[in-house]
Amino acid sequence: MSSFYKRRQLLIVHGNIYVDALYVNFSGLEADEYEKGDVLSAQITTTNQSSTEIDDATGSPSKLWTDNKPVSRPPTKLKLIKYKKTSSWCYGVSWREDGNILCSTYTDGIEVRSATDLKLFKRINITGVVISAYSVGGQLITKVRNADTYSTYIGTESNPQHTLLHQYESDYASQLSVSDSRIVDIDRASKQLMIYTITGNHLYNIDISDMRCHHGVHILPDDNSVLVSDSEYRGGEVRKYKLQDGNDHQPVWRCTGLTNPRGITSDQSGLIYVVSFSEKKIYQISPQG
Repeated sequence: MSSFYKRRQLLIVHGNIYVDALYVNFSGLEADEYEKGDVLSAQITTTNQSSTEIDDATGSPSKLWTDNKPVSRPPTKLKLIKYKKTSSWCYGVSWREDGNILCSTYTDGIEVRSATDLKLFKRINITGVVISAYSVGGQLITKVRNADTYSTYIGTESNPQHTLLHQYESDYASQLSVSDSRIVDIDRASKQLMIYTITGNHLYNIDISDMRCHHGVHILPDDNSVLVSDSEYRGGEVRKYKLQDGNDHQPVWRCTGLTNPRGITSDQSGLIYVVSFSEKKIYQISPQG
């Protein structure tokens, strides 16, 4: 299992929410209460009631099952633990390998903050707007915007832009996902998912040209599947694809009818969380979509 799935804490920044050390775009949900650059820490709470979802055919609740076994009880509420302001707009957070937190910022590179009190103790300088940053196996993997150019780098904290992995031109940002063995990058220009090994060797692409606003991407805990969001304001959706070489890259499933879905995450039980950019809600999706 990926090391990204070891924690039971939830982190929120303006624009992103992390469940078990993974993030979902959270823009708009806390905008009325918090300012750009706020970083929050919270715990997830569940009840003892049975997990239910609405059956599309009947309109009535039905239990969440996988192979005749209950999946998990969906979270029912969040409890705020603490929050800190960052120096500039914070695009994302992720867990550093030592258990501390990497904050990707608009103008100030990457802030390294303590996981216990969120205090800043180190800054990693990067030229450009940092969209995503991940610490894996001693490497620092980042996605950076300069004007309309998006660049993905593999480096270290001392030399973060050492090797250019991928680059494209676009008017809009998209995210990056990293596991212990893979890197999945969205290229909005070619409308492809770019699949790499963790050391940067290109494996293959997955065509997503029929999606209009591909934004969020998330490698699932099995490390063999990936989720992608189409953040259309109306008629948005989330898709699941198998991470396998070959020509057959049809979606495993599609969860449609979502409003402006952006970032995606999942927990250890397989439940999927997707945040609407324009509405104050988090969608919870079963492993079957």
